[in-house]
Amino acid sequence: MKKLIKSLKSLDLQPGMILAEDFIVNGVKLLTKDMEISYKAILKITNQFPEEYLEVYCDDNINYESLDAKKEKIEKNLTFLTNITEKIFFKIRENDKIEINDVRNLSDMLLNTKDDFGLILKSIIVSRKVDEYTFRHSVNTAALAVMLGRWLDFSERSLRLLCYSGLLHDVGKSKIKPEILNKKGPLTHKEYKEMKGHAKIGYDIVKKIPYIDNSVSLAVLMHHEREDGSGYPLKLNGGNIHTFGKIIAIVDTFDAMTSNRVYRNKISPLNVLKVIKEESFSKLDPVYCNIFITNLLDYYIGDNVVLSNGKIGRIIKMNINDITCPLVKVDSTFFDLSKNKDITIQDML
Repeated sequence: MKKLIKSLKSLDLQPGMILAEDFIVNGVKLLTKDMEISYKAILKITNQFPEEYLEVYCDDNINYESLDAKKEKIEKNLTFLTNITEKIFFKIRENDKIEINDVRNLSDMLLNTKDDFGLILKSIIVSRKVDEYTFRHSVNTAALAVMLGRWLDFSERSLRLLCYSGLLHDVGKSKIKPEILNKKGPLTHKEYKEMKGHAKIGYDIVKKIPYIDNSVSLAVLMHHEREDGSGYPLKLNGGNIHTFGKIIAIVDTFDAMTSNRVYRNKISPLNVLKVIKEESFSKLDPVYCNIFITNLLDYYIGDNVVLSNGKIGRIIKMNINDITCPLVKVDSTFFDLSKNKDITIQDML
């Protein structure tokens, strides 16, 4: 039986559709005939080529899940994981014990979202309530760590352990006084010293989990260590910091800075990536930072942004050497922000 072919605008594509013809733009083949269209591919196509048409095989008997529905599902899943994480933290606060099955189940759910990096990233940087920060931050950090681990071609076992590390990296904060955790003003020297104790406290809690791999407890202990020895609690230099500790340090920084906190509002992801790049010359692992930044920037191509001149534009091309100044298109006009320094990105939509 001959398959029917339908011509669809990129905005009307649905995950799971099969491409009937090669997708070629300006002589460059971007997608290959007979490939199944993924969520990531749709995000890229709709962001960069919203007016282009693609030829797909038509099957009206299949109910494809819309991209908006998938986004909603991802956010619901992350919220569900956040609620479970909150319960784990409360249990620890009461008896210092972590049920490994709880952590394993959380990790399974996160590891099963490997094809939805773009949607997860969108959900991670959405504004959310300050009072849920610690719990959602743990979930976000685990998700970002798994992303980076996949870009580094880690084994499935290593990805699982890295996911555990992300989920548990701040577990020591369950023992820090709420008035310190939620203080709106600057911490006193004494309060800051107590806050810094969460890494060692977390290590002591995690290492008691039966059969837990040592790499997880070391990641919890070392996620605030820095390459130049300026971190805490041990002031280790790069050669002595566990790989997982290096990775959690990077993704922890990204999520913390792009989140609303009790003492400040969130910072734009591009500004945060600029900070991470700057710190890769001294405080954060340069190789892991480069892979994290390079891969993450791809997901921002095509995003809508609010410019300082009040106009809304679309990111057309990223500039790895000037991260906060991409090429932006507003209607039919292009703005190279690296050359138009009087125009800046105020917010990402």
